[in-house]
Amino acid sequence: ARRSSRSASRRSASDASSQRSASGSASRSQNRAASANGSNEPEWKEVRATEEKLKAAKKELNEAQECGETLKAEAAQMAGLAEKADKAYEVAKVRSDDAEDKLKEAQAEADTAVSQLHEAEKTVQMATKAHKDAADQHIAARSRVKRATEALSNTSEDLDKATAKAQEADIKRREEAAQREEAARRAEEKVAARDRSRSGRRSPSRRRSRTGSR
Repeated sequence: ARRSSRSASRRSASDASSQRSASGSASRSQNRAASANGSNEPEWKEVRATEEKLKAAKKELNEAQECGETLKAEAAQMAGLAEKADKAYEVAKVRSDDAEDKLKEAQAEADTAVSQLHEAEKTVQMATKAHKDAADQHIAARSRVKRATEALSNTSEDLDKATAKAQEADIKRREEAAQREEAARRAEEKVAARDRSRSGRRSPSRRRSRTGSR
């Protein structure tokens, strides 16, 4: 029951992580579409590189989860084998005790039971060791899943930061472009005003002189 509860908790955590990842991916796709004009900027190159890291972290997480489920099944199988071996050991022990009471009448049966007892002991030892090894591997797999989950979380944070940085850079570039356009417009207005002022200051005699020369 405890193993089932832990498995359900891990599946719930994995599903929640997948949902957060899917939501983050949708949001990041919208950000990339909204900032397509800056796709060649260094900040967006960093965004794409971080997305590749995120894909690799997701793949590592999936592999670790699959490995954990496989080892869990193997551990359950080894536990069943150990239980069967324990029962066989108890049966062989009872038969050995009975055979010892009837040693004179059934020495052969006693020898057989003792032999079965030894074999059962070996089976118990091997099954116990196999169960312990499977449990250790399962623990290692859980640690691997945890590390992969942490790596996925860190990579998602890096991607969010890189996206925010790229968006800020886009905003700054747009503001600077607007400022340059405004400065150019004002400069043109000043030149036009200066030309109008010069035209207004021309004397009538100068204009007549220019007309006569023509």
